Parts: sequence; structure tokens; C-alpha cells
Amino acid sequence: SIVPKLKSAYRPRRRWLSADDLAKLLAVIPPRRRLWVLLAALGGLRKSEVERLAWVDVDLARRANAVRGTKTTEALRVVPLAPDLAGALATAERDGELVAGRWRNAVRDLRAACARAGIAPCTPNDLRRTFGSWLKQASVDSLVVARLMGHSSSAMVDRVYGRLVDRNYRDAVERLGSKWVANSTPIAAPGVQLPQDVRTVERVESPELGADSLGWVTGVEPATTGA
Repeated sequence: SIVPKLKSAYRPRRRWLSADDLAKLLAVIPPRRRLWVLLAALGGLRKSEVERLAWVDVDLARRANAVRGTKTTEALRVVPLAPDLAGALATAERDGELVAGRWRNAVRDLRAACARAGIAPCTPNDLRRTFGSWLKQASVDSLVVARLMGHSSSAMVDRVYGRLVDRNYRDAVERLGSKWVANSTPIAAPGVQLPQDVRTVERVESPELGADSLGWVTGVEPATTGA
């Protein structure tokens, strides 16, 4: 697979749109540009892919777009349509062969639209990052997201496009659960006498952790020394 080389000083943008941001943006975008925005934000298409997408590439019956990307070996792909994007495509007026066509001043116009909407500025690539971030926030596997976005590996998703939120970290930790069972056993080498206040662990049976995991349950954690 092809892993993009990024300079050590590279700092990827973190901007992605919340559902509220996207709704506000769509409310102020000219009607002829709304489908363009939706293809990037809900379809995960690059700017060039949005502008090349033709109606012959849209299969509403199967709810999928055939994306004719050329940037990577995985760029040519079939992307299922999100419900809102499918609805927008089904009701759009067809004016020519291209679905959305070229948006010459997209960066400038999006910045102005964001100002009118009262949200932070965004670029076409930020719209694409929204697609990746929403999927990652829904706990979709990075490689699945990468394939949908036309990447040959998950590297760009993990570093650039898959922005997580506080809820993801909280949900991850909560998977540790509290399904502990009895049979606590002190941790010690054979023949070592532990003080009464040392912390003990129990064998657990938890779907999240596995059938033979260890979890802290009682006592006080002893002080540590060294690294």
C-alpha cells in the first residue's frame, strides 16, 4: 500500500463541521452549490472528485456513487450514499452531464458563507474531513473510512481526517465496564508476603475485556519507585 510521506513539521488542520455547522452553512449557500457541499461533507469526495462526478456515476437505485478518483491506487471506488445525500441527489435538477461541476472560487466563497452563517471558516478539504470525522466518531474502523475516502491505508485517516471528540474517549474507557466477579487474588511472587493494604485484583469475565482479564477492585495501590 502507499503511505503518504508527511514532513515532520506538518501540522494537519483540525477543522471539521458539526451537524449544526453544516445545517447553518447549507442555509446560506446558493442552491446550486448545496449539492457540491453535500458531496464533500457526506460523500467524502475530494474537490477534484466532486467536480468530476457525472450523473452516469450516480446509481440511486443502489444508493452509491462511482468515484473516478486518480490520486491514489484506491481512489477509484464505489461509495454508498448517506441518506441525506441520496435524497438531495434524487431531487436535484439535472443541468448537464456533471452533478455539481466546477466551483472556481470555492475557498473564497466558502469562507464568506461561513461568515454569513456565523461559524468558523472551512475549506473544501474541511468538508471532506467532516465525512471522515463523523465516521470515526461513530466508531467506524479507520481502514473502512480510508477505503471510503480513497486512501490505500488508514494513515491519513488516523493523522489527518479522523477527528475524535471527548465522547469517543469516554466511551472507550467505559468499555472497561464493572462486570467484576469474586475470587480476588493478591499479586505477588511465590513466597512473598504482601502488606494488608496492598491493592488486589480479581479475575473477570467481561465481553469487553475477554474471559480471563484482570481488574483492580480493592485495597490501596502501593507507592511506586523508579521509572
